[in-house]
Amino acid sequence: MICQAWNLYSYATPIIKQFFGICPQASDKTIQLIPQMPNAWDNAALENVLIGDNALSMYYQKKQEGIGLKIQQRKNWQIKVQYPKGKYTHWKLNGSVVKPQSSDLYDFIWVKGKSNQVEAK
Repeated sequence: MICQAWNLYSYATPIIKQFFGICPQASDKTIQLIPQMPNAWDNAALENVLIGDNALSMYYQKKQEGIGLKIQQRKNWQIKVQYPKGKYTHWKLNGSVVKPQSSDLYDFIWVKGKSNQVEAK
């Protein structure tokens, strides 16, 4: 799925799309996340991004090995968290080890609920 350009908040589009990788599909009540933070960033946050009748907040933390994401939303939409295939081999969702699914280009997991913690290394 290719993320469509955001018409609103065009000044924030590079941050929202490129770094946080937020690609909404409001009509399907799904959000695709493909974070690509600059290597120099240890922490980053984006709060209350309006997507349809939902709002998404995302908190990124670089860890010694890998990354951590805290994802919060107002509604219970499905969120697909993905990274380039093979970038991370160990994934956790809310503290539990999970096995990601794979496509040709990405490894990914689906999360649902108002608050989730994703770790990958």
